[in-house]
Amino acid sequence: MLKTVIANNCFGGCISNDNALEFRSPTVNLQILPEEYPKFCANLKHYMDSELVEYTDLSEKHKEYCMKMFGWIPDNFPFGLLDDIIVCFQHYETFAEAKDCWERRKARMDYDSICYLFHAKNEGYKDAVAEFLALNLPHSAVITEDWGMEGTHPFDVPEGMDCFGSVNGKRLIEQNFSIKKFLEGIEQ
Repeated sequence: MLKTVIANNCFGGCISNDNALEFRSPTVNLQILPEEYPKFCANLKHYMDSELVEYTDLSEKHKEYCMKMFGWIPDNFPFGLLDDIIVCFQHYETFAEAKDCWERRKARMDYDSICYLFHAKNEGYKDAVAEFLALNLPHSAVITEDWGMEGTHPFDVPEGMDCFGSVNGKRLIEQNFSIKKFLEGIEQ
């Protein structure tokens, strides 16, 4: 079973929990914005070697990305910066707490047993998805929500439901995508 799950959002932590995997990735309980996720994956070792610093004065570009993702510029959680990539720590109270978790989990990474998971919520991220797919990373998948394109696993979310919610013990996001097979390295 693949041990290190590199995901652009909380889904990596969800599947790690669901499959009793130790958190061997710093990308647990956070958001790497879709526009920057392909670059992050393409240069993973560079970003893992970069110092994570607190980011309090967001650039105009990062404000625009946050508006697109969240619908507003969040002020209720800390941000980090890895070289030129923003990390949104929406499940943390302080940057110090987030950085501690980041460093601890980063030290557990297994570069020989890694998978990449990109969740793209809407079609506005089509260019980022195409860029990610062009990387041809081994053990990688894109899950799109209410839209799809070649090379993705689209799924529909019933109105009023959370894509990470469960129906009959199975996460909605897994309706047509087997996380178990994915973690076992089986192509779908």
